Amino acid sequence: MFVMIKKQIITGLLFTSIFASTTSIAKADTLSFSNSSSSSSSFSMITTKLNTKFILPTSNLSRTLNALSGPSQKEILEAKKDAEKQAKTDAANAAKATQEAALNTQKTTIQNALNGVITPDYNLIQTRDYADDSYAYGTCTWGAKAVAPWAGNNWGNAYDWAASAAADGFKTGSTPMVGAIASWSGGHVAVVIGVQADGKIQVLESNFNGNPTIAVYRDYFDATTAQGTVTYIYPPAGYGI
Repeated sequence: MFVMIKKQIITGLLFTSIFASTTSIAKADTLSFSNSSSSSSSFSMITTKLNTKFILPTSNLSRTLNALSGPSQKEILEAKKDAEKQAKTDAANAAKATQEAALNTQKTTIQNALNGVITPDYNLIQTRDYADDSYAYGTCTWGAKAVAPWAGNNWGNAYDWAASAAADGFKTGSTPMVGAIASWSGGHVAVVIGVQADGKIQVLESNFNGNPTIAVYRDYFDATTAQGTVTYIYPPAGYGI
């Protein structure tokens, strides 16, 4: 019993010495050595404080050394994933920008067509001119000439019109425009009266499905898949009726 008490006293003195040398810890805790239980509790608190005060710097040092030694395998994998994700994002943005540019170009082309850039004063609300139409009544060439009197009287069959018009100095091309004559290599001509944003056209025509009168027989359609290759013959600049 005496030996145990002696040990407690010695232990208490040791704690007191440690306590006194650690000012910051001493301010936070008050030690009591009245019995064995309190001594044990105080020792636990001091140990915790010492670990907090002196072991953490060692942990920081360890992290510093690890950082200096280079990235870990996990960090490398994460960086690779981030780079791949960014590359996909950049590619998607580039593709979107390209698509938007193409759409803007198409919109500009169609808007030019709707505005009649080649024929700014072309008037589709017109009286048909049959007087100077030398083509056989009821044919598609007769109908196109009646609606667009500026067309030549000697352009031949429908599939010849694009080449004949170009030979006569008319502008031709693949862009649909209001007021232009559409000439198909499959043997048909018609006058464009409407162009949609997707490039589909509407026409005034005759001899559609054998009907000899001039009218709008079909809704907007894709001219490139109608009757072979399509070429547009544009009216003279400034033409009006």
